[in-house]
Amino acid sequence: KRIKEVENEKEEEEEEEEEEEEEEEEEEEEEEEEEEEEEEEEEEEEEEEEEDS
Repeated sequence: KRIKEVENEKEEEEEEEEEEEEEEEEEEEEEEEEEEEEEEEEEEEEEEEEEDS
């Protein structure tokens, strides 16, 4: 019976680690998207400035 408990604990730990990794990946993706949006905004502003001159 003890062996089964230990196995369950290991599985739970692995699942938690996987979840954490997934969360980290999601956060990284969000950051990348935000950066891309900022770059696009900057480009648009530059284009507007060129049109003004």
